[in-house]
Parts: sequence; structure tokens; C-alpha cells
Amino acid sequence: MQVGLQSHPGNDVANILMEHLPPSGWSDIARKQDTTDIHKELTRINGPLQVVIGGVLTMSTVISDEEF
Repeated sequence: MQVGLQSHPGNDVANILMEHLPPSGWSDIARKQDTTDIHKELTRINGPLQVVIGGVLTMSTVISDEEF
């Protein structure tokens, strides 16, 4: 890729573009299936998480009200 960029747009443009690529490699880039899997997992835990958050907020309100 870098060689192709150097020969067409030039070294300066090639270097700038290459600097913006991920430093470690393509294995660290999320694929569409990765994002779909994460969305499914977040959807699955959303209900229970909201129950927990609601409980924490309720307890916080109760504790706050007792202080006054």
C-alpha cells in the first residue's frame, strides 16, 4: 500500500496517510461482525443493567433524604 501511494500521490502524501493507520495492525480493527456481536451483548444486558442502576439511584435518593 505504501509503495503504491508513494508512486502515485507522492512520498509526502503517502507518509501522511500511513501515519493515520492503526499502529499495531489490522487484527485490532473491528469487523462488522464484531460490532454486531457487541450490540447483541449490550442489548442482552441492558434490562438487568437498568434494574441495577435504578436500584442504586433509589438507594441514593433514600440515603440523601435521610440526611435532612
